[in-house]
Amino acid sequence: MPRASAAPAGPSRRHVVVEPGVPFCAHSQGLRHALLPAAFDWAEILIVRDGTGRVRHRDEPVVDHVKPGSVVVLMPDVPCGVEPEGLMRITSVFLSEEFLRSLVRLQTFPPVRDDATADVVLQWVYPRPSQVVLLEKAIRDAVFVAAAHLAELTDMRRLMADYYRASRLLYSVLELVVPLLARSRDGDPLAHGELTERASLASTRVLRPLDDTVRQARQVIREHYREPMLLEDLAAAVHVSSRHLSRLFTDAMGKTPLVYRDALRVQHMIRLLVATATPVGVITAAMGWEGEDQAVRVFRDAVGMTPRDYRVRFARQGAGWAEPAYLDRKPADLDTFEQYAFRSGGAAG
Repeated sequence: MPRASAAPAGPSRRHVVVEPGVPFCAHSQGLRHALLPAAFDWAEILIVRDGTGRVRHRDEPVVDHVKPGSVVVLMPDVPCGVEPEGLMRITSVFLSEEFLRSLVRLQTFPPVRDDATADVVLQWVYPRPSQVVLLEKAIRDAVFVAAAHLAELTDMRRLMADYYRASRLLYSVLELVVPLLARSRDGDPLAHGELTERASLASTRVLRPLDDTVRQARQVIREHYREPMLLEDLAAAVHVSSRHLSRLFTDAMGKTPLVYRDALRVQHMIRLLVATATPVGVITAAMGWEGEDQAVRVFRDAVGMTPRDYRVRFARQGAGWAEPAYLDRKPADLDTFEQYAFRSGGAAG
């Protein structure tokens, strides 16, 4: 969560400290001196609660004048500076990129399947990287109170303990602010070009207690997904026919047994691509693919980009990356390798 430091006497840049794993947070502060333009890799909703001033976007000479009830909405990586006129009190609500993508997935139909598509949809619906809106008096106090209470959750332990309350406060802010934002593109973003190919309707499922055979098959897949596996092998392991298993599993899980296996492989590939420097070929071999071409094809269909492109975009340089001595581990050693790789920050799935 953000931790504020003493404000210097002259213009400064904001420093917001966020603890690992926090999807959103808020920070309140009083400003007497200018904040130089700075960009965060999180989205920001900056709410002016008291005082007046100017907001400068992207180091441009044009400024927006703000007053109580003004809300500045910034997409990730958009610089913004604040120049108060006297004392200005603000509350900033920060949303991680991962959280933004989750909001897109929850509000898009057909469902968005991958991060890359979620990013494109977000940029399509809200192409303006920064906006300033003014809250009506009727909703101003509700936004002020919700944001201020959210900012009171100042550490990870309290946020997790009061997570449902924090979520309710956050959504109270979003419910009142987001409808005010300009949506300069109309129509369905998923009905255009490449997005049509990457968006898919999820098959309708009926939730019912899992059949014992399905539970056994799922457990076998989870324990052996890195090994070469045919449907016949899996059916023999749970003592039913291949056709019967495929029907039971698909009805219960919404996907065939081998598609479920491939999803596990992709999930663990993502973990290693992001948290280690292991070559893609070594990772694909460790996951049990017949060849790298097959792995790349399945990964691209599931995620929307190749494994190498995913690593370039999302890998955290210097956070949990393996030392060269670990790069030649054999697939049998992968569990030990993952334990090493994720001790310093990778998310275990």
